[in-house]
Amino acid sequence: MVIKGKLTVCKRQVKEFNGKSTDEKLWITLKEVKLSDDKMTELKAAFKDSGKKFTPDWINKFEGYVNVSTKFELPCKDPDGNEYASVERFIKEEKFPYMNAECKLSINVKEGAIYPNAIVFLSEGTPFNAFAEFDNDDED
Repeated sequence: MVIKGKLTVCKRQVKEFNGKSTDEKLWITLKEVKLSDDKMTELKAAFKDSGKKFTPDWINKFEGYVNVSTKFELPCKDPDGNEYASVERFIKEEKFPYMNAECKLSINVKEGAIYPNAIVFLSEGTPFNAFAEFDNDDED
């Protein structure tokens, strides 16, 4: 299955679920995602026997965001078609701003699991400025 959206998160981290730490994983979040009824049906069917605890929240209550993770390297292509073995190395080498970059994410949907396979950047993102809001703040 291929999902199109804007990349907002692409980083390795350890998350905690139910008080237990998980292994370090690469977390990918896309926003402004539109899923067809067929894709939503496929995703819900994959988790029909998993119960609420093990079904990703975004599947039961889809609001335009998709969150997936993997322990493995995720290959990527830039808008010019150049291939990279790791999206993390691609980002680290600062090929272009990746935040809000339009992309397509290939995911593998299996019973009770979703895994990302590869990511293709369709356009550059925008440079991230953590202090942008301060520049527009008129309050003292």
